[in-house]
Amino acid sequence: MNLYLRKAMILAIVCTFVCSLLPVEAYADRTSRKWSIQLGAGLRQPAFNHLHQPWVLSATYDATVYYAISSTVFLGVLFSNSKVYNDPESTSIFKFGHGKADAYWKNSCLGVAGKVYLYPEGNFAPHLRFGSGLSSWKVISIATDRPQVVNASDGTETDYKATELFFMTGVGSESFIHPRWSIYYGFELFYLTGIGADFDRETNDGRSRGFVNLQIGVVFYFGPRMKSLWEKWRDGEEERQERRTPPQYIKREPGGSEPDDTLRQTDRDIYADSDYDGVRDEIDLCPDTPLEAAEYVDETGCPTDADYDGVPDYGDDCFNTPLDMPVDSAGCPLDEDSDGIPDPEDSCSATPKGYVVNRHGCVDMAKVFARRVLHFYYPPGGSNLSRQAAIYLDSLVQLLTDFESVEIEIYGYTDNIGEEEANLRLSQKRADKIKGFLVLQGVDKDRIKGTGKGETDFIASNANRYGREKNRRIEIRFEY
Repeated sequence: MNLYLRKAMILAIVCTFVCSLLPVEAYADRTSRKWSIQLGAGLRQPAFNHLHQPWVLSATYDATVYYAISSTVFLGVLFSNSKVYNDPESTSIFKFGHGKADAYWKNSCLGVAGKVYLYPEGNFAPHLRFGSGLSSWKVISIATDRPQVVNASDGTETDYKATELFFMTGVGSESFIHPRWSIYYGFELFYLTGIGADFDRETNDGRSRGFVNLQIGVVFYFGPRMKSLWEKWRDGEEERQERRTPPQYIKREPGGSEPDDTLRQTDRDIYADSDYDGVRDEIDLCPDTPLEAAEYVDETGCPTDADYDGVPDYGDDCFNTPLDMPVDSAGCPLDEDSDGIPDPEDSCSATPKGYVVNRHGCVDMAKVFARRVLHFYYPPGGSNLSRQAAIYLDSLVQLLTDFESVEIEIYGYTDNIGEEEANLRLSQKRADKIKGFLVLQGVDKDRIKGTGKGETDFIASNANRYGREKNRRIEIRFEY
């Protein structure tokens, strides 16, 4: 899981750079929505441990629902969850993997959170985060699947768990990829105050009193649009002007009644606005404007279309579409293969989904199909694929399915332990096993070539165990 998180962080950095090159005007409206939901994942490292640091970097997940107090201040409800494993042998502060773990720290946080944008305009939005709430946690022994036992403040034994008050602070930023969608990333620090925890001094000195999070995620903005200060002033001024104007009565013939009979109507009737778009009916050329378009009309009462794409601004999710660019019903450029490059500018219109493309909409084949060196685990003399190897090969099957013209060469290598002929046969057998797996998953066998190289082309010294492990490998090369 840590590998996928690291890849996601690299992707977030790339997206941030790409987003910084996009027009700022396309994102100027994103903080005008009252509600947003933030979903994230990342790495958690416990901290504030006075004795030693037994914990490894582990995955954490969180969700926050925000309500906009203003265009720069958001308040909401935070939920966070993690399962942090220990490492009783390592003395390193930063470490991955929990193969040696004999316990884990399960933690759930629920509280209030807020964020303040430092720069509310543009597609790059740094902000500060803060919050407080309750952290419910327990340290569980893997052997017994029950909380560990420690001493309470009065000397009695108690389960190693508590529900205590925490405070949170952090910094982060968002990179907007759409007026309502952004990628966020940030750094958070949670401090456990000890309020709600009852342990003896030795336990308190040995336990971690907080943790840091390194996270990435997505944010979606939704809900009604907030009015700007100018719009609020304009509406209030119109209301005040109406209250200041006294009614003026004029006579009007009833049409068909007695000649002396008259009806009275106020001159405010000439300000009637039946579609509530802010333009009186007397000069409104579009009298049936929908209610949701009321704030997006011109002086004649008709819906505006700032980018002339045929989609009115009130229903347009992409305000700055270039002229003559074909758009969908939401006003965004057509993108048949969903790679982020509009069809008229896309030189590769059938790009498989999920691959990063260049500004022409084409996949960088040299990067996607670079030579790969794999170190699968085999028992001595064995050739069967492990579960981890099968998981990797599943992704390779998907890659070859997406790019049907690509051919693959599989080379098997061994170290120099054993007879040369036996090693050659073993390497061929391992290469054939991988080829057979790919064929069973639907890859055309004519696209695959498996070759055993035996104890040749060493990439490390065979004089020690680590070098031999590197030499026992599978190399995959692509022809495209």
